[in-house]
Amino acid sequence: MNTLTRRRLIAATPMIPIGLALADCAALGTAAGTALAPAAASAIEAIGQYFVNNVLSAIQGAGASISSSTLGTITQIVNSIGQAAAGISTATTQTQGQSTLQTIEGYVNNLAPVVAPFLSLIPGAGPILTIAFAALPAIEGLVNLGSSLLTPLVSQIAAAPVPSPAPAAGRRLGAAAPVRVSPNQALALVLAATGH
Repeated sequence: MNTLTRRRLIAATPMIPIGLALADCAALGTAAGTALAPAAASAIEAIGQYFVNNVLSAIQGAGASISSSTLGTITQIVNSIGQAAAGISTATTQTQGQSTLQTIEGYVNNLAPVVAPFLSLIPGAGPILTIAFAALPAIEGLVNLGSSLLTPLVSQIAAAPVPSPAPAAGRRLGAAAPVRVSPNQALALVLAATGH
């Protein structure tokens, strides 16, 4: 059996510093060197589109509720999320997918404290942000991200209940109780909303 192991790699390359040899070996058979799953790439692309198309639209629709400087900050962050997600089309490895998602999560962490004070003031923005934020842990699972970078505020917004669908015809009319969405349900909603 002619399998490349760490021990064989180190023994065969005494001139290479051990740290480089171990890093090369780690990339040979681990998730770092595996191809990015199409579902992961599609999910990352979809979350970027969802932020740009849905989140930004809901917040911009608030009008006078938000100052122009705050709206400019939100627009800049959301557009950065969209640009980072669009870069996934050139990613080929799971490591590149993880890096892209980490970049997106960094922007999301910056966005959460800016929008949190306005969630109750902007009709529809709360549920849209809840779905967007709640989908991120499901995407982390798709790219095999070891640990989440999301802040507690993002997790808090993601855990907020969203309005449930209207009752079917023939059922008792009235306001449906809000429900909490799981990360996988949120991701499914994001994918459906963006046509993925």
